[in-house]
Amino acid sequence: MGTFIALASLAVVLSACGGSTTIVTSGATSPSVSIPRGWKTYTYLSAAISVPNNWVVRHGTNCPDGQAPGTLLLGFPKVLENCTLIPASISYVAVTTLPSGNRYRSPPFAPTPVMVNGIPIYQGFGSPGSLVWAAPTLGVQVAGTGPDTLMILHTLRRA
Repeated sequence: MGTFIALASLAVVLSACGGSTTIVTSGATSPSVSIPRGWKTYTYLSAAISVPNNWVVRHGTNCPDGQAPGTLLLGFPKVLENCTLIPASISYVAVTTLPSGNRYRSPPFAPTPVMVNGIPIYQGFGSPGSLVWAAPTLGVQVAGTGPDTLMILHTLRRA
């Protein structure tokens, strides 16, 4: 009964937020993923991730767009670029190739993965306000900062 009340309360809170979502199922054995309506999905290696439709998407750079409400960075260049000063209020999420080795199994990453959309995720601790996830089964690391970051990271799934 307590579980039912908790789920009903969650449904009321979500409906009050006006956050209508669509359900995307990426395969017969994959769990469903809630994607907010109007968000767009992008892929990098074996990973798919969704971001608000007003975000800028850049490939092969480590520099977010300082004028956009947010930037999705897909893949870093071989040599990191010297970016212009980006305001701390800028949101970004970067999906990059997971570095070689098992460094994601040691600090600053949690030693035990959590499951997100059927994928084992090692959660890292970045600077305050930033998140770092390692998804070895997808071959990617995802890092981000900003108010939508956690919601965006929870759209991570197999492409």
